[in-house]
Amino acid sequence: MRHAQFVWPVMLLFLLTACPAESQPKAKEKSGLLIEYAAPFRHIALTADFLLSDIEEMPEYDNPVSAVPSKMTKVKKTGRVSEAEADELLQFIRQSGFDRLKEACGAGPEERSYPHRILVRDGEKTKEVICRSSPAAAACPEVFANVEKSIIEFARKAVEPKPGE
Repeated sequence: MRHAQFVWPVMLLFLLTACPAESQPKAKEKSGLLIEYAAPFRHIALTADFLLSDIEEMPEYDNPVSAVPSKMTKVKKTGRVSEAEADELLQFIRQSGFDRLKEACGAGPEERSYPHRILVRDGEKTKEVICRSSPAAAACPEVFANVEKSIIEFARKAVEPKPGE
């Protein structure tokens, strides 16, 4: 009986802390993702407060014919972009027709492939597309490839040192 008296208050406390209240401030939305790109060895994220991070993993091989890297070096670069720059990238994505792409393309989920994922939050709309690249599957749609290239170029410019830094 004593055990039951102890368990109920602990369970109630657990439930109250595990379930966030509806009335919590929406501050997390402000720092939420606007754009995310994930591929093997690369992750780019642009948050709603215009902070961009570009993480690249570079494999190193002791044996040049091995498919298994002997070491992985992770390079993280960050930068801040202006709202106008972020809007320019979002405008390009809007005009590209990205929102009309299927949710997945390329190889099937059960096939060996290299998944490239793009997530875009534009106002209330969220669109996520995964393209699983594989020599045995259809190529990624041109729209996907163009958006992917634009995000990578945008990140490169955002994290490169500015003159005088």
